[in-house]
Amino acid sequence: LAPRFRLYLASNGVADTQYSRLESAGISTFFQEIFISEDTGFHKPEKGYFDYCFARIPDLTREAMIVAQPDDDILGGRNAGLRTCWFNRAGRPPRPDIVPDFEIHRLEELPDILEQC
Repeated sequence: LAPRFRLYLASNGVADTQYSRLESAGISTFFQEIFISEDTGFHKPEKGYFDYCFARIPDLTREAMIVAQPDDDILGGRNAGLRTCWFNRAGRPPRPDIVPDFEIHRLEELPDILEQC
């Protein structure tokens, strides 16, 4: 995805732990910027968290947010005016009160979703 799209990571958590996970997974270099809640002073789904991130992303078009944890991420994305895509690898049933715009079960499905955004 990184060659075709600008990627940003937004995560709740302790900064040292999150950065360590990203480094050990070997994926941190794919992101233009990484936003960890401990660094921002806000947590998803707070509007302030997204305001903080958006203020630091040049030429933001607010296209889509890909989420793994539906509760905070889908709700937060919606509140921030983003379309949301739930990566539901486990095939869990959706919550009736928090519905994503898209749902995928394999990462290979993601480019097609992003092309629609």
